[in-house]
Amino acid sequence: MGLSCLSPNTLPVYITDSTKRRESAIRFSLEEKEKQESERGQWLEKNKKKTRVMQKSVFIRAKALDPHQSLADTNTEKLKQNWQNNLKRMNEYKEELEQMKKRVEVRPYLFEHVKKGSAVKSAERRFTAALRRAEITEEFVQHIGGEAGETSESEERQADADETSADVYI
Repeated sequence: MGLSCLSPNTLPVYITDSTKRRESAIRFSLEEKEKQESERGQWLEKNKKKTRVMQKSVFIRAKALDPHQSLADTNTEKLKQNWQNNLKRMNEYKEELEQMKKRVEVRPYLFEHVKKGSAVKSAERRFTAALRRAEITEEFVQHIGGEAGETSESEERQADADETSADVYI
């Protein structure tokens, strides 16, 4: 009855010497792999510890030899500089505002400016009308005005030359 349960296609399995050796070889190779991995892990840990210790010592030596300031010191200095620059800008802005106020106070009102402009235009119209009535051309007036300006310039040059010659004699 026990044999009737087995199918006819299955072969009986026997554990032979070669099977035992194969299993032991596989077990041995797996143990070797685990051993190598654990050794590699231990080596990595040792290497990490060495690098940490080395980094600390290098950092301490570099900090001792570094002439630069620490970040906290530079941060406070930057804050002070920014604060001073801000105060300076505020003072410049106040000065500009004061100058603008002075210019606005001195400047005439718009109606005064318009009134002055219209007065100048009306004076020019009256002047040109008077020139037309007297039958004098504007070119003639400009020519005479130019000569008078030239004579005054030549007189100024002569006075300047006299002053420089007087300075030389002194």
